[in-house]
Amino acid sequence: MSESNPIDADLQSGAAESRFLRSQLKSCSYNPLHREKRQIRILLLLPGEFKDPICCNLLIAHLDEKPYYKALSYVWGDPSKRLPIFVNGQEHHITINLYRALRRIRDHIDVRVLWVDALCINQNDIDERSHQVSLMKDIYSSTEEAILFIGDHKSDASDPTYTKSREDQEAENFDLKYWLYGTSFIRRLQSELSMLDEDIENIMEPKEVYDAFSLAHALAASALQSILKGEGLLRAFTNEAAKSLSKVLRLPWFTRIWTVQEAVLPEKSAIVCGSLKLQWVTMMEAARLTKFWNLQKFQYSSDQKEALEELETKVLPLRNEHEAFQDSYGPEHYRLLQRYQHREATDPRDKVFGLLAMTYGLTVGQLIEPDYTKDFCSIYTKLCRRIIESSGSLESLAQRYVHDRKDLPSWVTDWSYTPDAFSTRLGEWNYSSYLWNKASDSTKAEIHPSSSEILSLSGFTVDEISAIGLEIRNSMDPGAADWKNKWEDIIDYPKNINNPYVSGGTVKDAYHRTLTKSRACIVEPETGAFIAFMASTSDVPQSSTLESEKKSNHDYLLELDIQGQRLFTTRKGYFGIGSSKTQVGDLACVLLGGNVPFILRPVDQPNCQLKYDSLICSFVGQAYVHGIMHGEAIRGRTDKTIFSLH
Repeated sequence: MSESNPIDADLQSGAAESRFLRSQLKSCSYNPLHREKRQIRILLLLPGEFKDPICCNLLIAHLDEKPYYKALSYVWGDPSKRLPIFVNGQEHHITINLYRALRRIRDHIDVRVLWVDALCINQNDIDERSHQVSLMKDIYSSTEEAILFIGDHKSDASDPTYTKSREDQEAENFDLKYWLYGTSFIRRLQSELSMLDEDIENIMEPKEVYDAFSLAHALAASALQSILKGEGLLRAFTNEAAKSLSKVLRLPWFTRIWTVQEAVLPEKSAIVCGSLKLQWVTMMEAARLTKFWNLQKFQYSSDQKEALEELETKVLPLRNEHEAFQDSYGPEHYRLLQRYQHREATDPRDKVFGLLAMTYGLTVGQLIEPDYTKDFCSIYTKLCRRIIESSGSLESLAQRYVHDRKDLPSWVTDWSYTPDAFSTRLGEWNYSSYLWNKASDSTKAEIHPSSSEILSLSGFTVDEISAIGLEIRNSMDPGAADWKNKWEDIIDYPKNINNPYVSGGTVKDAYHRTLTKSRACIVEPETGAFIAFMASTSDVPQSSTLESEKKSNHDYLLELDIQGQRLFTTRKGYFGIGSSKTQVGDLACVLLGGNVPFILRPVDQPNCQLKYDSLICSFVGQAYVHGIMHGEAIRGRTDKTIFSLH
């Protein structure tokens, strides 16, 4: 921050008074915070008209004394585009998105008491940033109300936030603000405010926001009553309103990692877009009722379907997370990382730190301490190890996508990778399969001492992979059936269709079970409830209670789940499916603490110094191997091996 405000060179009269008033605002902007006393800063947003310069003061407060404030949630936006405000009488520059939020929130009479991360945390002090992130759970759960500023809308003469033209504004050269802040500053501010007119990519029309919020309110307040009375679709559920709601839910706020905890932790929140406000509980209730709408036989338009889908995918998970947190239960950190991996972060470390406040079971410090002095690779590595050590489970190794980075151990999840939202839902489905299997027969992981980059685990080699199929492609792609033809050539199908399989049953049964990974049901991600039905293949029993479209949806998910993977056989005759990176010579192994088998690749590491004999491997990925998914391959065995993963 600069030492002082610009001095008004044009208005010599009143200069002394101006300096005096500014001096009354000044104080040390970033006095150090006392960590042991759990101190935070509170922002006093001073009153002003819409286009007045933004002025605020910072005060230090003790979090344990439960100070009053409203926490602001917003998207930082482009850090290179900034506008000036006054903080404790000193000029300070903030991003355009924060500038929009503050001038929308600011009252023209009363002081607003806020907590705003970009201003209340000294962003240039790495130690302070790390410490304040560790307090996020208490900061957001203790707020009087969270203001979820999802974006802005344009202003017009009929809108309460209508702003005057530059010509009208410049006609007020002798207004108090010119005298107080200086003509040069005001003119420079007006010039820089032109960035607001240029940065309109995610700026809504006022009517769009009004229609979207009105529809959300109608869906929350009247949907269930309308359905139960058989009244059909709500009148408010027009195509135009549906488009507006979808547009609102596609704003960047719904894609960022930090906004997850900011929507989940506060007991009370309001969603704000421009000058319009809707209680967050209303939007969450509208999302909760989407499942009732989806059960109805209405002829939805494509716009209406998209609006319901956006509510279901963007808001419903947050609603369920919020309910779980308020009731003091919820998922462990790894599940949160997996569930929200599609959310974006500018800093890859924030993909981990941004969810720590929601962790159930372990405190932040017990799992991993936020530390911005560490690079993201060391943070990811430490976190994955701590998850395994604390849980005794290898769940974190059962990842759908395995990276090939050189700067990250092969067994560590690359949380910086951002899949699309649907792939994340497939990951949820994939996780359900992990839960149902018990390849290591309910054992706990055995971890052996090693350097931080090496994970040494006890387990058993099951068999060596002897043949691999082609990578499974989308059924709509040209040549999509090639993988199936290649696989059937490898197993000599259908000639051997009725031959016995190595672990029992027939080759035909093993073939179908491997393709579907023996799934007996899918998990509904938004409720965690199980919907039981058998895979719809010719030789597998089907549930007669399911509607054809649900079976079709199941088939679709099954197809998507195996895309990008590869079928394989082992020397003993096992069928399996796993990572597309699988090669002949890789080992199918069962590691203690793992519910599924894993594919490991022996490698030469002459510089690896360990105090025990082990097989040094790189991690290829999880797998389904038919016939060993429930402990069959390890019962009664004593030939344990230590596998050292790099």
